[in-house]
Formats: sequence, C-alpha cells, structure tokens
Amino acid sequence: PDPPRPQGRPRLRVGYLGSDFYAHPVGLNLLPLLENHDHTRCEIFCYAQVVRRDDITARFQAAADHWLTVNALDDAQLAQRIRADAIEVMVYLAGRYDANRPLVAAFRPAPVQVSFHDTGTSGLPEMDYLFTDRIITPPDSPEILTETPWRLPVYYNFPPLAGAPPVAPAARDRPFTFGCFNNPAKLNRRVIALWARILQVLPESELVLKYQAMLGPATDAGRRILADFAASGIDPQRVVLLDHALPRDAHLAQYARMDLALDPLPYNGATTTFQALWMGVPTLTLAGQAFVGRMAAGILVPVGLEEFVVDSAEDYVARAVAWAGRREELAELRRTLRNRVADSPLCHPIAYARNVEQAYRAMVAQQGRASRNTN
Repeated sequence: PDPPRPQGRPRLRVGYLGSDFYAHPVGLNLLPLLENHDHTRCEIFCYAQVVRRDDITARFQAAADHWLTVNALDDAQLAQRIRADAIEVMVYLAGRYDANRPLVAAFRPAPVQVSFHDTGTSGLPEMDYLFTDRIITPPDSPEILTETPWRLPVYYNFPPLAGAPPVAPAARDRPFTFGCFNNPAKLNRRVIALWARILQVLPESELVLKYQAMLGPATDAGRRILADFAASGIDPQRVVLLDHALPRDAHLAQYARMDLALDPLPYNGATTTFQALWMGVPTLTLAGQAFVGRMAAGILVPVGLEEFVVDSAEDYVARAVAWAGRREELAELRRTLRNRVADSPLCHPIAYARNVEQAYRAMVAQQGRASRNTN
C-alpha cells in the first residue's frame, strides 16, 4: 500500500521531473524559479533523468532540497518513489521532448499533477493542469486540452544573459536586414513563401538565417531553403546562410547583422525571441491559435511590444514592410530594448516564484475540495 500522506505539513512537497536540468532552453527558463523558491514554504524534490551535466546542473542541485537521479528506474518504480516521498504537487517538464517522462503521470503518484514547459496537451487524463498564461492560451482559445489551463501572470521567466556582448548600434551602411536564428525544422514552405512576399516588396532587403552549423549553403537544410526561396522568385544571393557553430556569446553577437527578426509559424521561437530582444532586435510574430503559435507573443507583450504581434499573414507582411521604413525608430528601440526586457516581468524571478507557489497551493486546495465533494 502507498505510504500515508503526512497531514498538516508546514512545507508543500513539490517534485520536478525532467531531463533538462542543464544549459538547455527549458533548464534555463526553469532555473530562476528553482533558485528563488521559498524553502520555508516549499520542499523541492528534483527527479533528474540525466542526459548531460554542466555548471547549470550543479546550480539545480544546489537549489533543490532533494536530488534523485532516476535513469535506472522504470516508470512504475519512479512513480512508487514519488509516492514514497509523499509529493503533493508533481511537475512534469517538457513532456513530449527529449528524454522526458510524462507517462509517469499515468500512475497518479501525486494528488496534483502539472505539465510545465510542454507546448500542448499531454493527452493524459491524470495530468490535472497545464501552466500557461492569458496571452499564450486566452480564455477563448480553440485549442483542446485534457488538462485545466492554469494561467500565470506571465508564462516565461528568463535569467539575464550574463556575459552577452553589448548591443551593437543599428547599422546604416547596409540594406535593411531581416533574420531568423530558429531551428530549420520550423522553416516550412509556408514560412518561406511568407518571407518571400516581404523580400519581394523590399527588393533591396536581405534575410540572414542561422542555426548552429545546420544552415550552410552546402547542407541539406540550406539547399532546401535556398531552393524554396528561388521557387518563390527570390534571388538566393539575398538569403545569407551562416553555418558557424559558435559559443553562445559569439552567437549572440551575430544579431548585429539584423534589424528585425522574423518569427516562424505555426511553431514560434521562444528562447530565440528572448535572445533577439536581449540583443536589441525586436521579433515580428504572427500569433496562431495554439500554444506553439503564441509563444513569441507571450514574450513580446510583457515587454510592451504588442505592435510586433499580428493576427494575419497580410498584417505580417505589411508590418514588416512598415518597419523597414522606420529605421530611426528601430535604432532607438534597439538602444533601449535590453533595459526594457530586464525591467519586464520576464526577468523578475522572485515575483515569478511567488506566483508559481501560490498556484501550487491553490491547486492543492482545489484538489482537496474536489476530494471532499466526491466523498
């Protein structure tokens, strides 16, 4: 039988299960939360499916009250360990990605189960809540979720990019340059056709693309992208492919090449959007109807950049063209944007942690009321 859950415990026992406790986009977004939990109110357990260790892993371990490497446990064994730890709120990280383990939730090892940093529903009836916010998942969202959406005041929380190079001033001696540093898997033909429309209206403009070393002209992805632009009537010479796998700070310095970032669709950028903003480059996004199509909006709106969020392909093209004619305004925004981001809710980890902890306690209270009503 399961061990009895302690009653009247002063600290809420919260578990986090994931494979991204290192310098990974999910890990970096989660770290400010874990480092700012109130340990007088929450006892933190990290169940780590370890695929990689680095200095960020060490910070996670230091931030947790309990750290358990779970690679050797199957799902049933891990669920039993979570029960034995009397976890009250179990948080499953980025369930559909990497080596994460959302199916542990199917064993119902905790009375409250939360999906966090996934990009859609788990489809599991045992998963009670999905963390989101009112921008990413508005109340009238048509997206079907098996979980109850729990809307935080803001979904994302990023650590400042320590050691990032200074923001380069806007260049005046080159054509207006759009850019995107997202995974080429997001650059489908619909995206390329949309970007081609912008380049057609602005025949002197250019587009710079980069993702690790995957987008050189001789790579499969690079050849595909150039062919698709050519099929849309764009001279491939106007599409600059950077194929350097660079250290992070050198990579961030490449944002000096662009004036305006273009967000892909239907799968937006998240970490790339934040990095672009930190380097002074706003991102233009077309907000979709699902979580994955509204992630960039969830980053832009808290910074006060609503005018870079549009709702149609026509507005996307028109807004890109309009900004190309407002280079002085973009240059001023570039100069001030890093400070705006740092002062925004995206970078206030203590307030963010308190909001998440309040959510956990409200979830537990709701579960308790539901249990009493059932009985």
